[in-house]
Amino acid sequence: AIGTALPIACAVLQQSSILLHGERETDPMASRPPRSIPTPTPPVPRADEASALEEVEEISVASERDVSTEIQFLKKTLGETVKPKEDDWNKRMAALRRLQGLVLGGVTQHANSLRELKTLRVPMQTQIADLRSQIVREACNAVTILAEHVGDALEPVADAWLHALLKQTYVSIQIISSSADKCIRSLLTYCHGPKLLAHVIDAA
Repeated sequence: AIGTALPIACAVLQQSSILLHGERETDPMASRPPRSIPTPTPPVPRADEASALEEVEEISVASERDVSTEIQFLKKTLGETVKPKEDDWNKRMAALRRLQGLVLGGVTQHANSLRELKTLRVPMQTQIADLRSQIVREACNAVTILAEHVGDALEPVADAWLHALLKQTYVSIQIISSSADKCIRSLLTYCHGPKLLAHVIDAA
């Protein structure tokens, strides 16, 4: 995509420079009126993409005790082993969005937050590896927000998440593969641990 976009961008810049300096006045094409380009109609979001467009509300916690309570709730909801017929995926979806809201609300500012977040290593890895696209998308959103707010300190858990994300890039379901791809790029942008780079090299 970069190889295609770069020549186009250069051509546009060159054309803009010519027009600004008036060097195209002798060009017979210059007298022609500019061609009208229709504005494309934005696509209507599919039903399974609706939740991705919803804004996540910030959730504030007042104390370290509240941090522990919140993370333990998330761990229980995301990490419980249940039979498929008993699995309420809507609860897991809500838990993933609550995690996003907690991070946006400043939960990582508390001293015990990183210790508590490390307990989500396996539960989050399970959600990333899920077969339901909505769950994977929300899990990827949560990981992305965590990476943006925690940075390199996320490495102790991010290596396991990256391993699951790399596998999901090969899935034929577009929502899953594209969400995983974007999440990987965010992890590598904000978290520069050597373990993450090693995973990417191994998968290449």
